[in-house]
Amino acid sequence: MKTSPIPSWKNLISKAQDLDLSSHEIVHISCFVANLSKPALFLALEDRPTYSQYLEFVSLVERRLKGEPLQYLLSSWTFRSLDLYLDSRVLIPRPETETLVELAISEIKKYSHLKLVKVADLGTGSGAIALSVAKEAENVKVFATDVSLDALEVAKLNSGRVLSQKEQNKISFYSGSWWEAFPGELEHSFDVVISNPPYLSQLDMETIEEQVLDWEPRSALYGGDFGTRDLDTIISNSPRWLSRPGSLLLEIGITQGDHIKELVFKNGFDSAEIIFDLTNRPRFCLARMSS
Repeated sequence: MKTSPIPSWKNLISKAQDLDLSSHEIVHISCFVANLSKPALFLALEDRPTYSQYLEFVSLVERRLKGEPLQYLLSSWTFRSLDLYLDSRVLIPRPETETLVELAISEIKKYSHLKLVKVADLGTGSGAIALSVAKEAENVKVFATDVSLDALEVAKLNSGRVLSQKEQNKISFYSGSWWEAFPGELEHSFDVVISNPPYLSQLDMETIEEQVLDWEPRSALYGGDFGTRDLDTIISNSPRWLSRPGSLLLEIGITQGDHIKELVFKNGFDSAEIIFDLTNRPRFCLARMSS
């Protein structure tokens, strides 16, 4: 019995488009399977994939149609300058968090007079924030925590994947819930603390995209009934762990600014600024403590 020839990349991509996948997603899947850059793929559209590539392409398209996020299908995604490994053990880093890192790098520079700036990343997940800081900031020691051992495993894998040996020496990982991960000798030692904690409320969870709810870890999304459970824990305990002066930089929900500012001042901070993201939504809080 004569078997049908494997379609060219051009025909495969065309058939996938008929299945209601976006061109953006199809190109990503094609490049991943073919192990080609986008320009190289466009030059090879008339070529046929190998049989194993064909089967992998079909499998990934079927998984995407079932809702699995593209980032998990490809096992990687670009975050700033980093090509991070990702799977369903960790939250997919968002563009907003790239802005959080930008703000953090700027804040760290204000401590450039110090021989070594100690930076904590609470709830590191894939390591996106901590690894970006280790790569981009000078004279830092980064302390990254997560309560999830699975997440720490992914973060450590990414450390070896995206950092040089010298950069890896700038970061340490700690297991535990928020501040509980740190030993007592680190009290009052952190110059800059960064966190993108779970901040979705119960209402947010009821209206969130099904793809997010079905595939990404709930523990990295849900922040209690009002979304501020973990933010409250981080802020209320921060005076014990921050140096003086010290800075706290948080990613927050867009309706939480007033509550967060009130809590920050209640816990002895001298200043609190709500900063807008690139879509002009109040997404971050920068708080400073001088004494």
